[in-house]
Amino acid sequence: MRVLHQQEVVVAAPPRVKGPLHGQRVAVTHPTKPSHPEHGSTLTASFAYRRCQAGSVGGIGGVVVVVATAGAVAAVGAAVTGRLVAARALLVGAAGLGTLAVGLLGLALWRVDTTLIEVATTTSRSTAAPLRLAALWGGPAGSLLFFAALTAVVGAVGARRLRSFGLVAVAAPVGALLGVAALARPFRSATLAPLDGTGLVPVLRRTSMLVHPPVVYTGLALTLLAAAIGVAELAGHADEAQRQLGRRTALVAWSVLAVGMVLGSRWAHREVGWGGVWAWDPVENAALLPWLALTGGIHRRSPGWWAGAGLLAFAGIWATRSGRLESVHAFSGQGAVGTGLGLALAAFTLGVCAVVTRRGRHRFAPLGSPSPVGLLVGATAAWVGIGTAWAAIGGADQTVAASFYTALVGPLAVAALAVLARGAPRPQLAAAVVAGTAMAAALALVGWRSPGILAVTVAAPAAVVGSVRRPGGPGALLGHLGLVLLVAGAVATTTGRAGTARLEVGGQRLVAGLDVRLVALEEVAGPDRHGVAARLEVGGRRLAPALVEVEQLGPRADVATATGFRRDVQAAVVSTDGQGTAVLSVSTTPGAAWVWGGGLLLAAGGLVEAATRRARRPVEPELEPDRR
Repeated sequence: MRVLHQQEVVVAAPPRVKGPLHGQRVAVTHPTKPSHPEHGSTLTASFAYRRCQAGSVGGIGGVVVVVATAGAVAAVGAAVTGRLVAARALLVGAAGLGTLAVGLLGLALWRVDTTLIEVATTTSRSTAAPLRLAALWGGPAGSLLFFAALTAVVGAVGARRLRSFGLVAVAAPVGALLGVAALARPFRSATLAPLDGTGLVPVLRRTSMLVHPPVVYTGLALTLLAAAIGVAELAGHADEAQRQLGRRTALVAWSVLAVGMVLGSRWAHREVGWGGVWAWDPVENAALLPWLALTGGIHRRSPGWWAGAGLLAFAGIWATRSGRLESVHAFSGQGAVGTGLGLALAAFTLGVCAVVTRRGRHRFAPLGSPSPVGLLVGATAAWVGIGTAWAAIGGADQTVAASFYTALVGPLAVAALAVLARGAPRPQLAAAVVAGTAMAAALALVGWRSPGILAVTVAAPAAVVGSVRRPGGPGALLGHLGLVLLVAGAVATTTGRAGTARLEVGGQRLVAGLDVRLVALEEVAGPDRHGVAARLEVGGRRLAPALVEVEQLGPRADVATATGFRRDVQAAVVSTDGQGTAVLSVSTTPGAAWVWGGGLLLAAGGLVEAATRRARRPVEPELEPDRR
């Protein structure tokens, strides 16, 4: 199409244009220059021009996703008929095409190609370049495409050692995710393209956005691979080499998910200032549930736990995109996407149940024999699952208070410390209990009389002694010590204090047990924000929280945090009157650093254990004949 003229107009309410385009400045292109920009012919010409421009990336990207889906589906068919070489090649091709599609969308985000709706709604020209790429997982369609491609890559790597049944179990979720990603239409073009996008919502414009979501997605993709191997083992189609691969994959998935949850919790606590370290948000729980199932599998070495972890991971993916959960992490309901994921989840659940039922006729226990660890993990997962499912069934109007979860999870965490203590010899165990009791009595004397704190204080020394004396490698020791530190920190965070105060510049008050002085209020400005920052002295520490307006999207509180080994101190600007007075919020969170450190110790323990298992693996895989 020949283009002779282009100009800018403001579209107040263009016909058949929905969503983020209302009120945006758009580029209007037409073959002849009109005397008035509001002429109807300009809208018709713009529609044709923008469709032509979007075709270069949007059209190619959409075709690539569809072909990748077809490749994954073909890999399932090849594996079912025993053509293993062809199945692996098709899965590698699907992974490559999925990666290409992600690269095309990433290029469009980097260039801010607003002819694509996914780009126009998740990035903008004023957004820093790294955060433009973070928009890959900041939007509903892009994040689903990214996760589907990542799952395909992980599956293609793991498929090299799998036989026919395992290949089917790997390729089927990949095909389902790529197919639903195609339904989400990440390369859908706009009828009228705005000159600039709206960008990510203010709360996501953080450095942590570059790390936390990809780490969680990687953990979930590894969980699906471990689940596929677990299903193959349940069906009796896995040799010793594949079983060892499943255990190592589960350990790595468990560790990566732990790191992802620590990063997300720290992000919410430090940069957003939600308070505490875990909000029991339904989508947070959707990552916690497969991690709990992996925990049970690591201790019981039973494939049923891996399969359950995969189903819980897929259920979390569905819940996040179904519109059923009220959460800042969840995407709004996406129609066909939620339906497609729900159908895939139902099919996979029926398939796993069929495998378990078939093996159950031979007195097969998919979760292994009962044990204290299995019972604790199972009870915790069941309780968290009930609360999360209740929130999903009730929809956006249904919420579950944090007290529901902590009512049982807290006592179960203390019971887990008691289980760890079982490994200690009796004399050392008795000495540890006496030391813990003495510390608990001292805490009670100074006013810390919370039952949870006293129970953990008594049990923690015995758990440390039991962890050290328990048989196992360095990975198990690190993981168990990390659990002790994490539980102690989580209980300590419940003793935090918070308060608000209205102060003038130079004023000072006692807030949350700390002396707070407002030194100054200063204007701040950036390429995509403007607002007010407060210079504070809080308990002898200097903090500078700010309240900013981000690109007309709304206010964002930039919380200032002073981190210490004993406690974190946070301050935020609630509001200002423009005349030297501000309302400030101050809070303390004891034990937050223990939670981060404990979580990272857990993850390190899992990775060390996976590495040591690989080093001592003597078994070569048993190859199944390829029936061409």
